[in-house]
Amino acid sequence: MRILFLLVLASASVLAQTPSAKPAVTVDIRNGASVRGKYVALLAGTSEDHVSPGGTITLMLRATPGQKMHVYAPGQQGYTPVALTLQKDAAYRARPVVYPASTLFEFAPLNEKVKVYDAPFTLTQVVTIAATAEVKRRAAAGEALMIKGAFSYQACDDTICYRPEKLAVEWTIKLASGRD
Repeated sequence: MRILFLLVLASASVLAQTPSAKPAVTVDIRNGASVRGKYVALLAGTSEDHVSPGGTITLMLRATPGQKMHVYAPGQQGYTPVALTLQKDAAYRARPVVYPASTLFEFAPLNEKVKVYDAPFTLTQVVTIAATAEVKRRAAAGEALMIKGAFSYQACDDTICYRPEKLAVEWTIKLASGRD
């Protein structure tokens, strides 16, 4: 019995010294819409509830890789890194996507180290809404602006890499008349 107790105590000690998973960064996402892929779950939303013509709003895309999965960060060679692309539209102008810092994953069988996301992460992209007569008319009528895009990625677990996937994403933004 004493040996069993010592084994349990030793196991608890080792577990207590194991680093915990990285805490997810909390970002307030408004007007969220969920999309589920084969190996990742997405939540697309915005920084504000509405925006006026000529104003800016931040599009956000929170990606959560599946259990024991990772996806590749931008700049990683040899795999398909995550990418967010927006459809072009005269109603807005998009700035470049901001990608968070990645972590390094070591895949021992191939002796390679790769840049990955293995926990929830959020991409952001600031868009400026056009101040054209058409967008102002739509804002005065209380209409919404839909921004469509695609999120592409390749997921792997500790042993297998899966085919890249592209998911349709969209943001519905309420247009407000007047400057915010």
